[in-house]
Amino acid sequence: MNFKDSYKKDNENIKPRKEVVLSLSNKMKSYNESRVRKKSKFNYKVAFSIVAALLIVSVLVFAKEKLEFNNMLANKDSNNIVENQSQENESSNSEYNKTNDNIKEEPIKKGIYVPKQQLGVIDPNVQACRVATLVYKGRIYTMGGTELSLEEGKALMDKKIGVTWDLINEIKDNGTSAGYVDLETLKDFASFGEGDEVYTVNGYDENFRLITYTKNEYGEFISLWECLNDFILADGSDVFGTMNIKNNIENATWETFNNWNYGTLDEKEVSIDDTLNNFIDSMYKGTPYSLEDEELRNELFNKESNYSSGEEYFEANEERQKFIFLKMKDGTKVEIRLFKEGYIYYSGLNFAFKIDEESFNNMWNKLTI
Repeated sequence: MNFKDSYKKDNENIKPRKEVVLSLSNKMKSYNESRVRKKSKFNYKVAFSIVAALLIVSVLVFAKEKLEFNNMLANKDSNNIVENQSQENESSNSEYNKTNDNIKEEPIKKGIYVPKQQLGVIDPNVQACRVATLVYKGRIYTMGGTELSLEEGKALMDKKIGVTWDLINEIKDNGTSAGYVDLETLKDFASFGEGDEVYTVNGYDENFRLITYTKNEYGEFISLWECLNDFILADGSDVFGTMNIKNNIENATWETFNNWNYGTLDEKEVSIDDTLNNFIDSMYKGTPYSLEDEELRNELFNKESNYSSGEEYFEANEERQKFIFLKMKDGTKVEIRLFKEGYIYYSGLNFAFKIDEESFNNMWNKLTI
């Protein structure tokens, strides 16, 4: 399993033992030199999350400056509730409306502003975790928690819109005064690697998903990229709706926490019935909660330091986490993480969704060995 496949699985913070970090650093170095896929008995899914969280500098950060969105100012707080300011706008726009009677303003959506991500400048002498990144039209795309085979990916490739170029020099010495790379000045399709062909994705908005394709001496590679920032989040439909999940499932499977964590291929079939359909409906209606809330984050993602041994950590999470995989008719496969507390989580988004208790419990009880 390579770096890309491992990273996209999860991004929670878990405190590692020193020997884990050292071993993983060596594995990432080996990957960057060869780009050859290798198998290992290592705990990849948790371990790469550990490295991303604990290495000294991360090149991906959220923007802190104030950003304008649909005639409103969304402040730097990612939990800022964006309201419909119709009363405020009514007087200021009255003169405009007199001469534009046939033009109606679209209602402004109420929700939480998910801030735009930026690339932080790094010291070239400091080793940093290179998060898989694609920059297009000043926005950052990262590898999502959506699996896709080579054949299915090729079928989804639509219009070729460019080729990637390596932006490593930009994050070393071309930063703004705020310590960020100026994304707006970057030529499109900046990434950590050059020569990947970039395509739009059949059936999806390019503002949400793109595909890259590479063919070299090691084989052919497909990567699906997602932009899950710089938008208004009102409920789960703003995320799961863009994935075309509802009424589009070909099959569903699930697995336990430990099987997922160790990469054991032991997915069990889930019947597509009212229980699953009601669960998906609840996903679309789910209420988002920011994982910047430390109390919630600790409740959901228990850190290894909370336990006297690694065995206790895995045993505890085996009881309170499950994973369901929804494969769409177009081949995309979405991984949803379930927490016994009634939350669901999609990797790549710094939010968890609280969903209807009855629908959640029915689904949780259905996922039994």
